[in-house]
Amino acid sequence: MNALIELLILIIVAALSGGFAQALFGIRRSNILVSIGIGLIGAYIGTYLAQWLSFPRILVVPIGSSNIEIVWAFFGSLVLVFIINLVEGVHSPPRRR
Repeated sequence: MNALIELLILIIVAALSGGFAQALFGIRRSNILVSIGIGLIGAYIGTYLAQWLSFPRILVVPIGSSNIEIVWAFFGSLVLVFIINLVEGVHSPPRRR
């Protein structure tokens, strides 16, 4: 049961991180699964970049045996949404209203 609660907390943090990143870029057409995916991938990207650039650990939340760095997860989600917007903007046709 403890592992289930840890997974639920991880999913909630990922959904919030991905959702906030999308909202900052004005994306309103996605669903909760997309937000969770962006949050999870963004957490890995942000944590990797923070370690690679030797940035300090900010707002670390311990969940079971792992730690989630909230600030870097959000930053990574922003980077991922930015990259998605760049790729989508280049390859997608203009939308009609």
